[in-house]
Amino acid sequence: MASNYAVLFAIDCNQFAGSVNSQVRGISLNAQKTQMFVGTFGHEVWRVPINMTQRNSGAAENLIYGHYAPLMKDNNEAWGLAVFQNKDCAVTVSDDSTLRVWDLANHKMMKCVSLLVDAKGANIPMDATTQENSKSTMGRSVDISLNGAHCAVGLRDGSLRVYNTSTW
Repeated sequence: MASNYAVLFAIDCNQFAGSVNSQVRGISLNAQKTQMFVGTFGHEVWRVPINMTQRNSGAAENLIYGHYAPLMKDNNEAWGLAVFQNKDCAVTVSDDSTLRVWDLANHKMMKCVSLLVDAKGANIPMDATTQENSKSTMGRSVDISLNGAHCAVGLRDGSLRVYNTSTW
């Protein structure tokens, strides 16, 4: 049986700079067939300009970042959320071992702080049993001081970290 399908061109998803996991989980083509939107396993949405006539694609642009935790038995959700009192921004934490700062007015991530390092900047090893991020790096709760100068993060193992928001 002959196939009626032919590959027009391929998009290298490794070009998604900053992606935590660029494995494709969803795609959508706009009505004009000039842009493809790609949803990734890393909870991101990328816009890729495409030219069907020339059979090529342009540079990908990130539209949305989200929390992502490659856990085998848990979900990849955000666990903690706090809003700054006098700013239009918020912070979130997750089992993906990140604290993320969001610009609420512009719907963009402003900063991603790794929780995989300790206070001295040393990498915290993965859990030897599960081969996943250590529970001491998985954010479960977060709050911002009233003046916005400090951010407290509660971790899955019950420990607590406090960050200076001017330096993170």
